[in-house]
Amino acid sequence: MAHEAAPPFPDIRDYDHVVCGLREDRQEEAKNFAGNYAEDLCFTNRVDSRRLEQAADHAEALASACREEAARMRYLEGEAAIIPNLKKLIRKLKGLVS
Repeated sequence: MAHEAAPPFPDIRDYDHVVCGLREDRQEEAKNFAGNYAEDLCFTNRVDSRRLEQAADHAEALASACREEAARMRYLEGEAAIIPNLKKLIRKLKGLVS
């Protein structure tokens, strides 16, 4: 029985060309990109521990980047919520002072 060759690792430049939209779209694409590659790798007849370890490392790197981006977005959303509250407080203080 001939063994099916393991798929080559995807070229990250292809990923960069496909994903150039909103951040949310990029995060969704990263998740799908990692999931689809892992699925392709697991369904081949030639799977070895080295390639599985490499796939896990790539998935962990993508997950880490997504977590960092999510944290940054939460921080920015928090900042955006703080600014209107500060403006309200300043208006209130100006009203009390005048």
